[in-house]
This record gives sequence, structure tokens and C-alpha cells, in this order.
Amino acid sequence: MRVKLLKGEQRKFLDNAAKKTGLSWNEISRLSGICRRSFFDWHREKYYMTYEALLKLQKISRIGIPKNIKVLSEYWSTKKAARLGAMRRYELYGNPGTLEGRRKGGLISSKKFHSDPEYAKRRSFKLRKRISYPKETSSLAEFVGIMLGDGGIRNSYQITISFSTETEKLYAKYIQLLINELFSLSSCIHLNKKFKAADIVVSSRSLVEFLEQKLENKKLNKNLSQSDVPNWILQNKDYRISCLRGLVDTDGGIYYHRYKINGKWYKYPRLSFSNTSLSLLNFIKKTLEELSFMPKIGRDKITLYRLPEIKKYFEEVGTHNPKHLRRYKRFIRKILGSDPN
Repeated sequence: MRVKLLKGEQRKFLDNAAKKTGLSWNEISRLSGICRRSFFDWHREKYYMTYEALLKLQKISRIGIPKNIKVLSEYWSTKKAARLGAMRRYELYGNPGTLEGRRKGGLISSKKFHSDPEYAKRRSFKLRKRISYPKETSSLAEFVGIMLGDGGIRNSYQITISFSTETEKLYAKYIQLLINELFSLSSCIHLNKKFKAADIVVSSRSLVEFLEQKLENKKLNKNLSQSDVPNWILQNKDYRISCLRGLVDTDGGIYYHRYKINGKWYKYPRLSFSNTSLSLLNFIKKTLEELSFMPKIGRDKITLYRLPEIKKYFEEVGTHNPKHLRRYKRFIRKILGSDPN
């Protein structure tokens, strides 16, 4: 506990105690149980002296206790210190009770955490993942096509790309490598055994914001198939071909078309792309026609029927989905009796 005396009384009391006892300042400070520096702070009345020291000095000097003293409680300074701390915090971070104050404090804290990731980890603060921001390339255009085909936005910090666990495991690995190559991000697989399917999941708020920009949407919907192909792809032939490949690799496929003439069955491979988006169907049709294909458009499907065109597609556009390539080679071997390569 401390004692509060009138101004000048604390210095006067200490001077009288030294005079009556004939002790040096060092001896008096030792009797008071404090260091010499603190004793001089008492003498200058920078701080209040302890109640215990006052009683000891009064006893050995036999001088009277000053009048009008006030004994302060043990934690008398807590309120004052808290007030001073609050004022300092206000100077640094602004008023915590206002939106601007909370924003300022949040920005300063975020800057501190980003400058010291280990400190952030100890404080259980999750930092944004650092990603690479690729330039507009054919690889990025193909990724956009993959996202428009089988991609989705789960929330503001996560994207997914669906695939079949029965036939597209190798293609899923290709997509994961492409994501890492483009954005320097890792991904994980979430299985859905009931439907023999799975999702490639990438968690990164920065990636979602980047895709919002590159897909030219102010805010992406979960159903990306309703989005249009962005202009930066439409304006470049190589990018259009790469985006076409990504779309067909995800929402397209090769199958047998069977028909009967004069009682005899015939079957030929068909390359088909299915989607409910008119804008994506029109993009596929227009891009194929620019490459001298003759696609047939249905209500929700675009198909290449002629075998020479299918061969040309795999030669000029190509595929990164091993499932499509296996089926194409198998069909060609059955029809022509030779490997297409």
C-alpha cells in the first residue's frame, strides 16, 4: 500500500527522518527496504512512498506522522494505468467502438502478423496463402475452360473441380499439377464414394478473387457453367483453342453412335460436348467453325459426327484427359484396324 501526502509533505518527512536519526540516504533507503534510486524518487515526490516504509521511519526517528495522509489500496494504480493504456491504444488504433477504429486496428494487426508468420502461428492467426499470379497464357485459358466445365465456387475462399473416380483419376492429377504450376498452390481430394466421384479442392481467398477478375465477374456464382468465356480469351486464337480443350476435357466425351440401315447396324465414334449454357455452346460452335469443323448443335449439345473431323480435333486441339484419348484410340483401332498415331 502507498500513502498520499499533501504536496511537499513527503519530502519534508524524509528530510526530518534523516536529520533526527543522523543516517545517510543509503542507510535510510536500506531501512525502508527499497533501492537508493527509488528513495530519491520518493524524495523528489515522483512516486508515493509505501505505508510500511513510513511506519518504519517514524518509529526509528520518533517524529510524528504527517497530518492529512491518505492510505491508498493495494491496487490503487490499476485504474490509472488502464486509463493511460486505453488512451495510448486509442492513439495507435483509433476508437475501437467505431467501424473506422476497428478497421484501423485490424489493418495494423494484419500487417504485424504478415511481417512475422511465426508470431501469427503462435497466436492462431490464419494468414492468406501466398499465391503466384500467372499472366494470360494458354495454360491459364485451359484452366478457365476446366473451371467453366466442371468447376465451382464453394465459398469466398474455396474452389472445387469435380471428376469421376472410376475413369478420370489420371486427369485429376493433371489438373492438380496445372493448379500448382499456375498458382503455386496445393490441392486436396474430397471423395464421394456414393456417386463414385470426387472433388479437387483448393482453399485460397486470393485465388477466388483472382478468378473473379479473370472471369470478368464482379462476384462469381457457385454455378460457373452460367458464366461467359472472358474477353481476353475470345480475342486470342491460341487461348480460344486451349479453353475449348479444357471445356471438352471436362464436359465432353467420345461415344459410339449406332444406327441401322437396311437391317444392318453401323456404329461410328462421335465427339460431343454437353452443357446447359447457351453462351458456352455458342463459344464451342464458333471456335470449331473457325478451325474448319462442321459441328452439329442440338438443344444442349454440340457434336462432331464425321470421323476425319474427330481425328483432326485430336491432332489440332488435343486432350489432356487420358480417358478421352484411350476411348478415341480404341474406337479407331476397331474401325480402321490400326493405331491413330
